[in-house]
Amino acid sequence: VATAGAAAVGAAGAAAAGMASGADPWRPLKELALDELHAGLDALRDADAPLPDHVGYELASASGDVVAEGELAWEGVRLIVLAAHQGDMRAAWEAAGWTVVDADGPGWPGLVLDKTRSEE
Repeated sequence: VATAGAAAVGAAGAAAAGMASGADPWRPLKELALDELHAGLDALRDADAPLPDHVGYELASASGDVVAEGELAWEGVRLIVLAAHQGDMRAAWEAAGWTVVDADGPGWPGLVLDKTRSEE
């Protein structure tokens, strides 16, 4: 699990490794992500969305304590997707300036597309 601000290869690195072998760059992400997000990841892939930077991401306080977790992160646009069990962490992400998308809500891949495309 990567931490906000920490150097990590993350999902994009795993996907790039998959691309080097000619494989679907989304496959390694699906292997890392919770099953409940697989259909949404397929929708993002089919819409040619940018790959998330991380699967599994932590928000750390100034002292390094983990204050929130998220399932998918696009760091450049400060977008975090929360799985159903992470909904109670929304306020911490928002307080840190991140846009939060709940994966248990309908149409979450469309919300991700809107945010990632508006920031390109």
